[in-house]
Amino acid sequence: MTITQSISFIVYYYDNSQSFSDFQSFGGWTKPSIKQYQGDVAECSTQIDRNFY
Repeated sequence: MTITQSISFIVYYYDNSQSFSDFQSFGGWTKPSIKQYQGDVAECSTQIDRNFY
């Protein structure tokens, strides 16, 4: 029996800008997948992180 597993990784990074315009390629990645632009934001009586896709 042969088991094949495919794993894909996403590039996730953080700063205070809601865009990918500052992304620089590294480690074989040419574009990001998701970016956190605000962390620990209080909304509707809970803490959330704001992300840009």
